[in-house]
Amino acid sequence: MNEKTSPSAGAKPSLNVSKILRHGGDVSNAGELSGLTLTTFHPDGTQDANPIPIEGTVQWRAVISHVGTDEYWLAGRVQAKAILECARCLETVVKPIEARLEGLMRYKSSVTTPRRIIEDDGEEIIVFGDPSINLSDLLAEAFTLETPEIVLHSPDCKGLCTECGTNLNHLAAGTCAVSSPSCPQIVTKKPEVENPFAGLKDLFKE
Repeated sequence: MNEKTSPSAGAKPSLNVSKILRHGGDVSNAGELSGLTLTTFHPDGTQDANPIPIEGTVQWRAVISHVGTDEYWLAGRVQAKAILECARCLETVVKPIEARLEGLMRYKSSVTTPRRIIEDDGEEIIVFGDPSINLSDLLAEAFTLETPEIVLHSPDCKGLCTECGTNLNHLAAGTCAVSSPSCPQIVTKKPEVENPFAGLKDLFKE
C-alpha cells in the first residue's frame, strides 16, 4: 500500500505514517521550502537554531517504508543552492547541493522529536514517536553534511592582499596594491624608530 501526500509549498516537510504503522506499506511526500534550519542539541537540554544560507528555494522528496515490526526505512533527497564564501578572497559563492537522506527508523512512543541515536551495538537509527514526522532537522542535517567546508569561486582565485586586504582578482594584470602608496597598510605603517641604545651593544663585546 502506498500513501502519497500532495506537495505544499512552504509547508513543513513531513510524512504521516499513521496508516503504515497499522497496515504496513509506504508513504511518500515532496515539496518546496523557503529555507533550511539546522538545530543543534546540547547535553543540557538547550538547543540552537542555525539558518542555512540558501539562494532561492529548497526542493525535497522522501518516502518511508515499513520493513518489519517497529522498523521503517527512510529515503529521500534535498536540493538547494548554498550560499558559501570563497576560501581565498571571501567573495560569495553559490553552489548547487544535492544530498541524500536515508536511514533506519524505529518507532518509540516516548520520543517527541525525530533524532538520530547510536544503539549499544553501534548501529545508528532515527527514532520517532509522533506519526506525523517532521523531516526539517533531518533534511538540514543531510544538506549540511554534503556541503563542502572549503570552496573557491574560481580555481585560479588570487585571494586577498596580505597587507591591505584588497581583492587581487579585481586588479589589473601584473599590478599589486602592496606596490602602490594607496595601499592603506603601507600608508599607515609607522616608520621604524632608531634605537638610541643600539650603539651601546659594542661596549659589551669581548
